[in-house]
Order: sequence, then structure tokens, then C-alpha cells
Amino acid sequence: MELKIDDPVLFKAVFRGITRFTDVARFDVSHNGIRVRSIDPHDFCYVDIKLSPSFFDRFNWESEKFTSEAEIGKLRQVISKITRDKTVYMDFRKKTLALNFVNSGKTRYALKWNDEEQFDLPEPQKLNYTAQISIPAGEFLEIINEATAVSREIYFGIDNGKFVIGSEEGGFSFSKSIDLNDEMFSEFRNKIPRKAIKSWTIIDYLKTISEVVLQCGEIKLSIGEDLPIRVDLAYRGRGSFTFIISNKVLSSSEEGNKRIREHHKSRIDGNTKQPHISVTKFPKFLELVKEGVSSSNLRHSRYETEDGDYLRLSKLLKFTTERKGIVYLSSEGKEFLNSLDKRSGKSKFNKKLKQKIPKYNYLLKLLSKEPQNFDSVLENLKKSKRYSMKKEEIMLFLGLATWCNAIDRKLGLFYFGK
Repeated sequence: MELKIDDPVLFKAVFRGITRFTDVARFDVSHNGIRVRSIDPHDFCYVDIKLSPSFFDRFNWESEKFTSEAEIGKLRQVISKITRDKTVYMDFRKKTLALNFVNSGKTRYALKWNDEEQFDLPEPQKLNYTAQISIPAGEFLEIINEATAVSREIYFGIDNGKFVIGSEEGGFSFSKSIDLNDEMFSEFRNKIPRKAIKSWTIIDYLKTISEVVLQCGEIKLSIGEDLPIRVDLAYRGRGSFTFIISNKVLSSSEEGNKRIREHHKSRIDGNTKQPHISVTKFPKFLELVKEGVSSSNLRHSRYETEDGDYLRLSKLLKFTTERKGIVYLSSEGKEFLNSLDKRSGKSKFNKKLKQKIPKYNYLLKLLSKEPQNFDSVLENLKKSKRYSMKKEEIMLFLGLATWCNAIDRKLGLFYFGK
């Protein structure tokens, strides 16, 4: 189905922003319009774009809901060439997504849908933000430019009823305080907490959406302590654009900065202060011991942790036995590996972990109350005398829980359930 884009400049601003964040996006097309979702490769920014039927000239989708993914990064240069005087169509077909340009003739850029989905994005979590501020586009972009002169990091917050913004790096700082009772802000319905709050994020992501901000004229900013910053934009009832940006900050380490400089030539990048939580390698570890492996060789295996956590875990769950320094897979261990061919395999493993490891079970209960970042998890566990854990132990359990689909991780926050 070919859909004529009513406002090519807005389309360009939105999709150029998306392709700067990520290479792959998920499209949902129905009679309600088109939804485009993605998350950048560094797990920093969630993008949720909703284009209403009025975004297009005569939208008449009568088919069932269509969902697929495409490597829209390949369209980056094509999108950049769009101008106001060009007639542009989005063409959705069973096998392809295309952009058609019509002037004296017709130019077509077609992109095949991905054969397999690279990610099944969850719905954005409903987080309890303590502050919501609406800002005129010009004022917001001026703030971003001012902060950029100092750092690539910025904080937003509330202090004594005022909206505060700032950045700092190497003894150089920028700060700004805005009275929300000022005439410029009085027309907006702002949510202002009494308690002071502050949330940091990376300026690069905010600069990337500057074109969309200008088109919409107003930005709604939602902030909360230890929560990702949420940016909501709307355009004349034709579309809504949401960007949820992690409250991580860039690493000051020299190695981190080196990686940033190398990768930033073409994309946004950053090395965070958050620990790297990898999805568990435990099943690979068990595959390794199928035929028997010496415990000394296991310690140096790429599938074992530095502290030998997987061997201890496998013994605790009775998945392995050790005889004369050789580790073997037990009948229970073989049964577990065979169960992974079934959908129920991971849920059964999660149930076994909860039964055998009280600390693991407590961690899941903690995350079931509200989404938390790693520092919050660590802090809450410190308060527990019975279930206190080391950082490495928490990372191990979070990796296992993520693999089991017991929790999900987006934007630096851990959620209970997929």
C-alpha cells in the first residue's frame, strides 16, 4: 500500500532522528496509523513514534495489522535528501518497505523486511515520574546549546520549586535556574514536586532530536530520581514522538573516551559507569562439560566466570558431579539441556533457581515492586541483613534472570517480567 506523506519536512526530521539512533526499527501498521519503535544498540534510548492517519494524505489501511522489522539505517542518506517541494510516499508491501519520490518521473528505494525479528520490544514501562515540565522548543534548544559548551552530559532537576539545569566537567560548569511561574511557562500544566530531584543524561541524544523539537514547538520533559528521562513531543494531532533516554552518564576513563572518539565518527556512543550485565553463559558452560572436563581447565574456560560461579551453581543445582578432578554432567544436567528445546525449559529453570537459591528469589521479589537500575538494586540489597549480596553475585543473578525471561532490561532499568 502506497501512502502519500503530507508533510515531508516533518517526516524527514522524525526519521532522520531515528536512523541516527539505530539501524533497525519495528513497524506496526493498522487502521489506527503507523507505529515505529526501536532502541539504540547501546541500550541508551528507546524510540516510540506514532503517526496518525492524518499524517498521510488519504490513509486507508483496510488490511489486518502488519508487523515487521527493517534495517532503516540503509535509508539514512535517502532521507537526508528529502525537501519540502518533493512528493514522498511510504510504500508497505509484503516483502518490502519503500520510499517513492515523484516529480517528473518516479524514483524508488526499496528495502527488504528482515527475515527474523532482531528484537521484540516491550511496551514502555509506566514509570512514576515525580516531575513533568513543558518547555517551548526554542528555550529547550538554547539550554542544550549552552550546556554543550561545557560537557556532553547534562542534568535536569527541580530545586525549591524551580527548574534547574546544569553540566560540569573538569572544573568547568554551567548551571541555569528557571522560575516556572514565569509567563513563558504559566500556560503549561507542570508537575512540580516539593522534594529536590536531579537526573543526568547524555546531551548527544537530545541534540539528535532537535529537528523534531523545532517542528513540534513544545517539549514535555518527565524526570525522576534514578529514572530515565522521558521526552514527549506532539505535532498538531498528526503524530506523537516519545524518546526515553537512560539516566546514564559517560565514563571519564581514558579507555572509555577512546572508544567514544572512535565510534562517534559515525554514531552516538558512550561507555557507562553502570556494570556490564551480560546474559548468562551458564547453558554453554554445561554444554562444555558433557563429556567431562577437568576442573582446572574449566576455571580458564571462556564460559566460566573469574570466580568459578558457574561450577558452584551447577553443583548446587545438581547439574554436575566431580570425580577425581573431572567434572561431569549429571542426569539432571542432561535433562535440563534437553529441556531447552521446549518453550517451558527456561521457566522450569527459573522455578528451580527460586527454589534452590533464596537470594535469587528475593532479588526477583525486589524487582517486582518497581523498575530499578543496578545502583538501586545494590543499595536495597545492602539494607537486607538476610539477603545481602556482593556486586558480582547480583550481576550473576541478573544475567540468569534475564536469560530465563524472568526480568527484562531496557535503558539501564531492570523490570520484572517480559
